[in-house]
Amino acid sequence: MFLEIFYSRPAPYNINKVMKRTKSNQHASIKAPSRQMKRKQIQKQMQAQPQVPVNTADSNAKADRLCTCLFYALIVASISLFGGGVYFATTNFIASLNRVPTDWNGILLMTLCLAASVLLSRALFWLSFFGTTMLAARSGAWKTGEATCLRAMKLPRSLSRGTTWASLALIQSLVSRGKYTEALKEADEEWARSGEDVREVHNLGPLCVTAGMASQLAEDGLKDSLKWNERGIECLNKAVEDLAKPKKGFFAKTIAAAPQSTELLGQLRQQLAVAHFNVASIYFSKNDYRRAKEQFKKAVDNAGQAPDFPQKSDIIKHARDQLGRLKHH
Repeated sequence: MFLEIFYSRPAPYNINKVMKRTKSNQHASIKAPSRQMKRKQIQKQMQAQPQVPVNTADSNAKADRLCTCLFYALIVASISLFGGGVYFATTNFIASLNRVPTDWNGILLMTLCLAASVLLSRALFWLSFFGTTMLAARSGAWKTGEATCLRAMKLPRSLSRGTTWASLALIQSLVSRGKYTEALKEADEEWARSGEDVREVHNLGPLCVTAGMASQLAEDGLKDSLKWNERGIECLNKAVEDLAKPKKGFFAKTIAAAPQSTELLGQLRQQLAVAHFNVASIYFSKNDYRRAKEQFKKAVDNAGQAPDFPQKSDIIKHARDQLGRLKHH
């Protein structure tokens, strides 16, 4: 729920340029008189990489300082709340215990106060990392944002609430700056840590789709792009299924009925549309027209169910154009 900013980011993928390459090579790949010519066409397509804008600007120094101040202010607030809450609760707990007769109401109240202090201080501590990352992403302070993500990934799960959200933010920042190799390295490490954790599918889905784009834009071309996009599709489908399950309990039902839940579902559909389109383009470049056709259909279906996003009209238009050309395959 908290990662709306990551889900709503437009993917660094230029669909128009990819489809221009696809259209220019379509008839040659289908009508080529020899296997050798087909192979040459595919090799050219595999080697050609879409040109996407890369952020070459320096990190916003003023925003870096602001984010650093926010980080340490929240850390100090968390420590102060924990220390003050524990001192107050334990002092009054002992006093209630020593009273004659024993003040059981005071003991219960101080126990609840102690628990609240621990939980609130933990929430503030986590917010110091998450809030700083959000502010850095919005203000162009990529240096502080990436450093904060790396710190968060070293924390135990009890404090960081998992590392996938930090890895997702870090990878998207690296991709936006053209650091594709570094982004893929972080993606591999995060998949090794959390790839089997079903609780993290909401973050792993966008992470895998972003890694798929980084793989295509890296020097190795499409070597691992198909693998990452298929992982992303699997995780995103699980996330959609999880949102569709009937919720039990008052709080779970209240959260499911909130507008944010509907927005999150739309963002998952957006990511699915991009992932299916990427997979379809890869299959098409390999002359696997049957699978490409299936993936183009799924891209259109998911894009139609998603809210408006920058690539929506291009995905629907180009996917339908390709489906029209592939109707006999």
